[in-house]
Amino acid sequence: MQPEIYLASRDAMLASIIETTPHFKKTEWNEDVYLALLESIVSQQISVKAADSIFAFCKVSRAVS
Repeated sequence: MQPEIYLASRDAMLASIIETTPHFKKTEWNEDVYLALLESIVSQQISVKAADSIFAFCKVSRAVS
């Protein structure tokens, strides 16, 4: 039995959420939980670093103006 079918059969509220939510996107790391975790952490860190760089640039640009 697929997990979403099982969960929907156990909880009516969850069933309505599952029914209205698009299907989970399968990726090459679905079978490798460790790789999925690493990708998530790295992606978040890159995003934070990018945001820090952008805001640092904005602060410098504003000070020069």
